[in-house]
Amino acid sequence: MRFIRANLGLLGVVLALIGGFGYYAYTVIQNAPRDPDMRSGTIAYQSNESGLMSVYVWDLSTSKSRLLTNNTLPLFDPTWSANGLVVISEVDNNGDFDLYRTDVVNTQGYTLTSISSWETEPAFSPYGQQVAFVSDRDGIETLYTMDSSGANVTALAVGEGRNTAPAWSPDGGALVFVSNRNGTNDLFRYDFATNQVTQLTSDTADDLHPNWSPDGTQIVFASNRDATQLLYTIHTRTGALEQLTEGIGGDAHPAWSPDGSRIVFSSDRNGNYDLYLLNYRTKELLALTNSPNQETRPSWNPMSYPAP
Repeated sequence: MRFIRANLGLLGVVLALIGGFGYYAYTVIQNAPRDPDMRSGTIAYQSNESGLMSVYVWDLSTSKSRLLTNNTLPLFDPTWSANGLVVISEVDNNGDFDLYRTDVVNTQGYTLTSISSWETEPAFSPYGQQVAFVSDRDGIETLYTMDSSGANVTALAVGEGRNTAPAWSPDGGALVFVSNRNGTNDLFRYDFATNQVTQLTSDTADDLHPNWSPDGTQIVFASNRDATQLLYTIHTRTGALEQLTEGIGGDAHPAWSPDGSRIVFSSDRNGNYDLYLLNYRTKELLALTNSPNQETRPSWNPMSYPAP
């Protein structure tokens, strides 16, 4: 695959090169040299490269991907266990979505849930014992937890509305999630110790796909509050917002690297959903994939470490 780099500091040159369009520019080069902080780690994601939506793993150190799952049904939305040995995803069984567990070493998998409802958007807890997920088993999509084995399913008292997209705090004591209870999709926080729900964002736009930073101070999310869907962070203590990406948008499903230095996300800013890597400090943007396939919903392996 080709690598595509974006130097966000050369916008004037960019506009001249692309004829005045206010978009990011990408210089397409083979075997692009990369920021040393952006060359390590493994990322699971979903792709239809094989013709069937499946889970793949991208290795940043080799710039290569491999098929992780040996599936005969479509798989979506992978999430890693804390030790990097298990990936849980959604399986589409003729329109009935269940959760599916895959052993990373031997690629063997099996279904964790099997009832006549949708179980989607799994998220492993930081210590790997529990999985948060979304289910409509009680008539509306809301949040549940279960053991990583599929046992002890528990409904969470997160309130009314459609509640989706759970993501764990680094200490495992809270979830950030999306709810439409006030008419638009906003971010909310649920604390396990108190069962308290706190609204984090309130905007006429849709705030989606939250993911907590490893140090717990920031939550990255996608939002169309600037007319196009871009990435933002919100400070968990002050509520301060920062816009991370610009351009034509289509940015979705951001996920922090384990060391907090990078954010991987999917975007159709070039007309097709590919994976991108953002250096949080410098805002350098690197396209990981550039293919006709649909590569989306990336998830960092928690056992990924920064480059030496």
